[in-house]
Amino acid sequence: MQLYFTRSFILGIVVAIIYLLSFNIKYSKKTKCLLAFGLITIFTTLVIVKTNSSLGRLLIYKVTFTQLKAKDYIYGLGIGKFKATYNQLQAAYFTSHNVNSKEALLAGNSFYLFNDWLQAALEVGLIGLGILGICIFLFFKIYKWQPSNNKISITANAILICISTAALFNYPLQSAPIFLVFVLAIVVHFYFNYSIKTAYRSHWFLITQNSILVIVTILLILKTNTIYKYKKLCDQAIALNKIGYKNEADSIFNKLALINFANYDTKYNYAFMLYMRNDLPKAIININEALQLAYSLDAVKLKADILMEQNKPIEAEKYYEQAVYIVPNKMQTKYNLMQFYIKTKQIPRAKHWANMILSMPIKVPSPYINFMLANTQKAIDTL
Repeated sequence: MQLYFTRSFILGIVVAIIYLLSFNIKYSKKTKCLLAFGLITIFTTLVIVKTNSSLGRLLIYKVTFTQLKAKDYIYGLGIGKFKATYNQLQAAYFTSHNVNSKEALLAGNSFYLFNDWLQAALEVGLIGLGILGICIFLFFKIYKWQPSNNKISITANAILICISTAALFNYPLQSAPIFLVFVLAIVVHFYFNYSIKTAYRSHWFLITQNSILVIVTILLILKTNTIYKYKKLCDQAIALNKIGYKNEADSIFNKLALINFANYDTKYNYAFMLYMRNDLPKAIININEALQLAYSLDAVKLKADILMEQNKPIEAEKYYEQAVYIVPNKMQTKYNLMQFYIKTKQIPRAKHWANMILSMPIKVPSPYINFMLANTQKAIDTL
């Protein structure tokens, strides 16, 4: 993920630098006001530099908070389930909005809310936040805060400030390496800045506390290493399949399935490989598992194609149509839907989507766009 040189990280780095400078410079009220004004100016400039990107993120907020139901706020979507939910919300939103509007041009194939803290809150819900609140209360019943000026502690704090700030406008905590650094920084911050209150202090409590810190750190490092190890295997299988070593690729995908490595890329690519081999029963199982991990436009389109090959046009129609509404500015999905209606002899619907294609604004012109426009015009002339 290209997260390290984004606008959110630039802002995070600036805030972290201000924090580090505070140990050498005493900020007066006037300086604090100037710094606050400077941060607001930087933030505004970063927003203006990429206006469409900023408006696109506002659309994600709008879709999320207008489409979620009351129970979703109470019980939460489930940890890690925003990826499998958002595009369904966006499809539902554009079902009742103009798919050729300026707003539709901002829509993308999104998996993140572009605010890790808010996304985490939606995933755990009010019940999860309540449990977290109780845990924080119990933590401060046992520990007291004693800020340290140790250089290691200050460095860890700066890292936490940088990543936490970036997480307000992006999804750095979804990246395994950044998440690992973030948790290690929390462990260092805790070690240097908190001490057990006298009432709870004992030899065994200290041993238990330090053991937990070490175990959590080791497990996180091992988990990160495992993710990258299996991701590398997945990439290897994809590469082998592309150059014709299908049996070897199949063997790797089966190995990943046996160890229950639940990864969207693995499931989607294996489903696509099975579809190309016409192994449709196994393909539909894997694409359904992929959609449970991340409800992506590509996976929805592939499921529609598999269902058509299985001679299930009624079910396929649902997914061809949903693909249109997930990212309404894509001509390809509208073209696929038009072709589906022509194939199933639903002429009025085919004409409707043909007209939608011809009237839609072109985001990025290309030879393939021209090909689809020419074929769409030809279809209208002959229907």
